[in-house]
Amino acid sequence: MELAVVGVGNMGGAVLSGVLDAGLVAPDQVGVVDLDPKRRDTFARRGCQAFAELRSLSGAKTTILAVKPWLVQEVATALGPTDGLVVSVMAGVKASVLHESFGGGGRVIRTMPNTPCLLRQGVTGVAAGPGATRHDLDAVASMFRELGAVVEVDESLLDAVTAVSGSGPAWFFRFVEALESAAIELGLSPDDAATLVRATAAGAGQMMLGGDSPSVLRERVTTPNGTTAAGLEVFDKVIDSMAKEVLTAARDRGAELGRQ
Repeated sequence: MELAVVGVGNMGGAVLSGVLDAGLVAPDQVGVVDLDPKRRDTFARRGCQAFAELRSLSGAKTTILAVKPWLVQEVATALGPTDGLVVSVMAGVKASVLHESFGGGGRVIRTMPNTPCLLRQGVTGVAAGPGATRHDLDAVASMFRELGAVVEVDESLLDAVTAVSGSGPAWFFRFVEALESAAIELGLSPDDAATLVRATAAGAGQMMLGGDSPSVLRERVTTPNGTTAAGLEVFDKVIDSMAKEVLTAARDRGAELGRQ
């Protein structure tokens, strides 16, 4: 078995879907374990080997772990020691903990992707852990690069990466929710509010991929003393401090999960 994936929920499923869509690994060389039979069936229909028990994945060359951080020891015990590559998609769990949990003979890479990997428009932070070689890091980065952008960082910064991009889609979704609610309060129908806000968000996101900085794009929309300037005046009172509080809270929670 070339690739084993433990946990194919929102994050693990997004990563595996992207890997399969990109043709990086043949489906019949992929083993999947998840407690949810519907999730297993999803990937079984794509040609993967789907199992309910962890021991069925023992011996894979590369194992991707996308489970809750507090389940690491249980998973490692069931899979047994390995000298293969262990790729973590979990927030908070230190690479040294993973290395020890899998018997100290494997190579560990920590990653933090996000759910847009499902559309191959994600971004992933990648950090080398114990035993990992430059070749291992390049191989994992190449895999995730098929799913979007990749940023290589020191492991000490992965909790910050989790806060910025791993959890990041939720920050934008929540803002869209707030704008839709406010648009309805201004008198627009729910359907019209959804169309206007979501299309605006999608279009603005595409514009940011063009190379111009967000500040330049913002300035192009803003006429002095105009409607945009009036709204930005309200934003500027709170948004910078709020963004820092949001990211700090998420980063600290990631670190906390790793200590549990």
